Amino acid sequence: MDKQKPTPGPWKAIPRKDCGVFRLYAGDEHLASLSFVDEATEDANADLMAAAPDLLRTIRELVELGGPDQDDQFTREGVRAFRDAEALLEKHGG
Repeated sequence: MDKQKPTPGPWKAIPRKDCGVFRLYAGDEHLASLSFVDEATEDANADLMAAAPDLLRTIRELVELGGPDQDDQFTREGVRAFRDAEALLEKHGG
C-alpha cells in the first residue's frame, strides 16, 4: 500500500468564535474543524496544527543533512534549517 502524503501547506487556522470552532484550511480547501472549550489552549492547538507543513518540511531538511557526524554538510542550508527549527519550536511552545 502506498503511504499517504499530507495536504501541502501552507495551512491556516481560522477561528469561528460564533460557533465555537476553528477551521483549518490549506488554501481554499477545508481540512478540519476543531471545537474548543478552553479558548487559550485551543488557540495554541490550532496554531500548531496550522504549522504542521512547516514543521514537517524543517524536519525533512534536517534529516536530509545527514546528522551531526556529517559536519561538512552543515553549511548555510544546515544553519538555516536549524534556525527555522528553533523558530518553530519557540513559536509553538516546543
